[in-house]
Amino acid sequence: MFFNKKTETPAYRTPVIEAPVEEIAEELPRIKPTPVNMTKIGEGITFYGDFETEEPMEINGRVEGNIHSTTSIEISSTGSYKGDASMENLVLSGTADGNINCGDLTKLTGTGNMVGDLSTSRLITEDGSNFGGNLQLVSARSRQDAEIAARLAEESNDVPASAADAVFEAAEAVFGRDAEQPSDEDFLFSAH
Repeated sequence: MFFNKKTETPAYRTPVIEAPVEEIAEELPRIKPTPVNMTKIGEGITFYGDFETEEPMEINGRVEGNIHSTTSIEISSTGSYKGDASMENLVLSGTADGNINCGDLTKLTGTGNMVGDLSTSRLITEDGSNFGGNLQLVSARSRQDAEIAARLAEESNDVPASAADAVFEAAEAVFGRDAEQPSDEDFLFSAH
């Protein structure tokens, strides 16, 4: 009879959490969302050529060529890039060699190394990062103005060759064709 005795196993109970949702959310690990569409160059991959992309790009391998992106590029600690590039944002944890034109934010992490010219609106550098080259910090507003001027210049074949030509064209518009065209010397100023 001793061996015929039934033992009851306790039913599984779901733990009850009595903490507010906000406290629980703070303790969960932060997960970096991956964009739905992203171009990835994997570790151990070497790509030679030019890219034009409208989606984020992550470089874990090696890329040699020019990149034009309307969004963000991240070069991981295992990634390397050589060439000229333009993008909206850049996070550099690996190496980059070339001229980079970044529309908004450039971040050089503690393992990031860059050699070349950098034009950006905002720059963040962490301890341990290395930069060798020329830096041009450009305000977002002046960058937009330059883009508008470049687009207008492309659309118009009648771009004045000098400041004097621009003033003459404006004078013609106001006073007619009989206005005398000024020379470039008329626009030279000196401090006395």
